[in-house]
Amino acid sequence: VYKRQGFYPVYPAVPGISANLLRSMIRRALDEHLTALVDPVPEEITSRLGLPHLTRALEQAHFPSEESTLDELNHFDTLSHKRLIFDRFFLVMLTMAFRKRFKERRTSPTFSISTGLRDDLKKFFSFRLTAHQMRAIEDMVKDFTTGKCMNRLLLGDVVCGKTVIAAVAAHISLRNNHQVAIMVPTQELANQHFEYFLNLAPKMGFRPVLLTGKLKKSERQKVYEGVEKEAYNLVIGTQSLIQKGLRFARLGLVVIDEQQRFGVRDRASMDRKGENPHILVMTATPIPRTLAISFYGDMDLSFIEGFPEGRKPVVTHLVTEGEKRRVFETLKEKMSAGQQAFVICPVIEGSEEMDLKNALEMAEKLKKIFLPPFRIGLVHGRLSPDEREAVMNDFRKGRIHLLVGTTVIEVGVHVPMATVMVIEHPERFGLAQLHQLRGRVGRGKERGLCFLMTSSNLSEPSKSRLKILVENHDGFEIAMKDLALRGHGELTGTR
Repeated sequence: VYKRQGFYPVYPAVPGISANLLRSMIRRALDEHLTALVDPVPEEITSRLGLPHLTRALEQAHFPSEESTLDELNHFDTLSHKRLIFDRFFLVMLTMAFRKRFKERRTSPTFSISTGLRDDLKKFFSFRLTAHQMRAIEDMVKDFTTGKCMNRLLLGDVVCGKTVIAAVAAHISLRNNHQVAIMVPTQELANQHFEYFLNLAPKMGFRPVLLTGKLKKSERQKVYEGVEKEAYNLVIGTQSLIQKGLRFARLGLVVIDEQQRFGVRDRASMDRKGENPHILVMTATPIPRTLAISFYGDMDLSFIEGFPEGRKPVVTHLVTEGEKRRVFETLKEKMSAGQQAFVICPVIEGSEEMDLKNALEMAEKLKKIFLPPFRIGLVHGRLSPDEREAVMNDFRKGRIHLLVGTTVIEVGVHVPMATVMVIEHPERFGLAQLHQLRGRVGRGKERGLCFLMTSSNLSEPSKSRLKILVENHDGFEIAMKDLALRGHGELTGTR
């Protein structure tokens, strides 16, 4: 805003304080205390970038001279604004640099690598590892042999073979007499991993144990004792792994699968379970914060690109309520051919406040639409772990043809005959979450189909966001766009 005496600032309203009073208070604070301000950024840096001293930047941002233009001020495009923006990035980068230097000074177990590792891999697995998988293994081998603490993000799309990389890393740790912890977000995925590593045990030397919230207190205590006495060298579990009662004898490697499902504190708690254990984080769609941290140099990246041989990307359609008949016809056609399907709802049950499709009503409605021989199942977070596992087991064995659920099926569900997914109110989900959900279909020979069912009055910004998913099949690209839309949160905090 321009007055005859020059520009004056417009601040967000503060209840009980007028705009004029707020301006005069800020003016007085600057007049009385600005000269006492110490600029934390060395002048040799700011002068090289053509940026003003911090005191001038603050003065000009609040009470600019008439040399500035209104357009520059309102777009925060003056040198003073650029200096203040620079400070925010500089302090974050400085924190990241100190944190990285601190990690580099930490010594982690140095693992020796067998010269016959490549030959061993041919014995361990019945298939040939891809070039991208071998490159990821080489990245880890380099970390293991330097003595530095590995902090690596393994990016790879759904069913691209990330678990194989984790198995090789775990094998190397065991060969060097160190234990391994693998933390996953759900009991179903923990069971799946446990079965996988149990089948590899004779070949790769694993003595695995499963640790989840389902265990009774006495059973959990036996697991704790076995881990501490090294009866088990591989512990697979959910957030139960971060409980204080669990102590490792020699923890050398922590693997965190589906990291987007864990909070910052959960991941940090696992890091403190040993003496600077190596960290391997795996995901198809990293949360924006993790992606930003890797870009800023605090985490190393390995990629597994492309899909496994014979697997095709899921075809995604954006459809409205008016096209529901076509969607249901597709469901019936696929189920008649022996295939299975999901319908995902954002909530378990309805409420007056939110007019959303809910899982309970949806399951009842679909039972009336799809009569026998088709069987409809229901799974959600309010079911007990045993009930949920029973439903999922029926679905895996083909006794349920169409499964209605919430996001509890986002990870850890591997049903090769599931080929169709319908997601109600997809605008209620994040892009990374939608990509994870559709990754549950098309895991066999048949191509997967995903229908994003929207209302006819969906806003244009929401449509544009969902079109990103329709047009992109690469989890990394989707995560990049998610980062651009949502921002990265606190790189040095927990939000």
